[in-house]
Amino acid sequence: MRPTRAAYHYAIRNVRRKEEEIQRERFAQCMLNNDSRNFWAEVKKIRGNRGGRSRIIDGMSNDSCIADAFVQSYKRLFTSVPYDKSDMQDLIHENCDHLTRLGYNEDYLVKIDEVRQAVSLLKAFKGDGKFELSSDHFHTCW
Repeated sequence: MRPTRAAYHYAIRNVRRKEEEIQRERFAQCMLNNDSRNFWAEVKKIRGNRGGRSRIIDGMSNDSCIADAFVQSYKRLFTSVPYDKSDMQDLIHENCDHLTRLGYNEDYLVKIDEVRQAVSLLKAFKGDGKFELSSDHFHTCW
């Protein structure tokens, strides 16, 4: 029993010492085999479940204050560029014509329940990698 236990602990120490090398080898194998699913599984193992959302935004920590800050930001964003109503109607008509030529009909309208269902299917702690937008941002809204 004693030699077996010693061999076990030796193996554990050896793996811990070579942990980084083992991870690099797994990454290399995933890339060589063009196995993106396992590659991202390895990334997730390394990163762990460190995702989360900020509790303080622009110095505010109250949920309703943060929501109001986003409302104000989007109001400023969407009203920052003046537009002519007839120009906007022309754009809408042009887009509808383009969608019709592509073979879409009235089914291309997106309903709020469809968006809500799609958001509910998003996995937690998933980010876009570029803009630091996480699926959790949407989960808290819906």
